[in-house]
Amino acid sequence: MSEKQKPPEGGLVRIASLLWLDPRVPTVNQNILNSKFICIENYFLTAIRKTMLFLKKIFTLREFKTLNCL
Repeated sequence: MSEKQKPPEGGLVRIASLLWLDPRVPTVNQNILNSKFICIENYFLTAIRKTMLFLKKIFTLREFKTLNCL
């Protein structure tokens, strides 16, 4: 495979990689699929990151209140 045709790395992009290797899928569709899957993957990673930060804030506040007897 050339540099342009390497399947991208990542969790949700594996499905796009499988389609990428399918000779029946045209090149244009491969590029569109890649960009969409990368966007979806970034969206989920951002959502998970924000959720973890939110939980961290809640637990930190709870610990702070119990330590200071509020």
